[in-house]
Amino acid sequence: MTGEASMAEVSATRRNLLRAAYLVLVVGLGIFIWPIILDPSNPMASMGGVVVCMLGAMSALALLGLRNPLNMLPILLFEIGWKTIWLVRVALPQWLDGRLDPETTSRFYECIPAVIFVAIIPWVMSGEHTWWVGANGWPAKSDLLDIPTPLAHTPTPTDRPSPPVIRPRQSVLVQRPA
Repeated sequence: MTGEASMAEVSATRRNLLRAAYLVLVVGLGIFIWPIILDPSNPMASMGGVVVCMLGAMSALALLGLRNPLNMLPILLFEIGWKTIWLVRVALPQWLDGRLDPETTSRFYECIPAVIFVAIIPWVMSGEHTWWVGANGWPAKSDLLDIPTPLAHTPTPTDRPSPPVIRPRQSVLVQRPA
């Protein structure tokens, strides 16, 4: 199955649902993150600034997803990935220990809607273009083993092109009848 054929198999409904997911990212992050980025009177701590700027960049890239929902799937995959890691590494241990504070509870409810993204991503098409094929431009394993080194090949005279032969122009004398 070619890449173009599998992209065509993604229904218009699925593509529009993906657009809705990108719109949620754009609007949600636009309301909460961009005012922090654009406020020069708000100093940002180093790590907090990194998080805010990263989320701002993600919302800007999600704008591209509104136009091209299938090509921007890595944005949604990143969103699912970081939220899943946060839920498993931060929220779950606190919940299991019975020490889930209000801030973590609030973040938990902000991360749960990513489950919707899991349901609308066309996983087969995404896998065909991401995991189950070789990367574009990456040499095959057999090519990696056959790379010539400078010492492995000594050029022979037949490898080099010979210089062009320049021949003198011959003049033609035309005799006129008298």
